[in-house]
Amino acid sequence: MKKREAGITGAPSSDSSLGQGKSAKREIRMGEEATEKSVSKVIREMPFLWLNIDDSPHPGSVRVFIDKNAISLLSKFQKPAMDPPTADWLGHFCNRERVRASGLWNQNHVDEEYDPSFMKSLEILVDKAGETV
Repeated sequence: MKKREAGITGAPSSDSSLGQGKSAKREIRMGEEATEKSVSKVIREMPFLWLNIDDSPHPGSVRVFIDKNAISLLSKFQKPAMDPPTADWLGHFCNRERVRASGLWNQNHVDEEYDPSFMKSLEILVDKAGETV
């Protein structure tokens, strides 16, 4: 997400809680409420395709396979960036190196290789989702 799309200008303040979760002080979290609302508004306006994966997340589940491989495929972590994030992407200001380096707001699976069979599995799920729309 671009900061300007969310109505955000400049870098986060030095007392920002980016990457700290709910461990930041209440007054800091409250000060970031407007930013959170702006980001949520932009995300709500994005198109989404919901995939019906009818299993619980556990090692070996389809849900975990899709999640892990989608992240691995899209990650720029220690790879040439074919489509890097823009200079004003909020992730550049995160205190977690794996987020900044991967181009994803995620730390898990960013340094892994994706399984090429993932693409066929994803295609099947997308086709099924199209049948129910």
